[in-house]
Amino acid sequence: MLNSYEFFLKEMPVEIGQLEKSVLANDWIKTSKIAHKIKPHFKMVGQRQLSELIEKIETLCTVEEPNGPYIQKLFGGFKQEVEKNATAVKQALKQLNHFTK
Repeated sequence: MLNSYEFFLKEMPVEIGQLEKSVLANDWIKTSKIAHKIKPHFKMVGQRQLSELIEKIETLCTVEEPNGPYIQKLFGGFKQEVEKNATAVKQALKQLNHFTK
């Protein structure tokens, strides 16, 4: 069974790829659904700031007339932060595995 860190490292790139496609397609309903789906995974690996940012993106997608350029800009920053923080998650997983052996 995958722990939260392993799940994050394995599944998040796929989810971020799907999210990026929906953002670029201006599909705000799909973007909102994917954002909602992945939001808790950031909290589970200690990335509360990213969880809050994806929640903001989710909320912005649900307004009557979403501001596409702004959402795309936020997503760009979100994606960069996810990539940077993946290293921290890998390190946490490594430490966890060290202590559980």
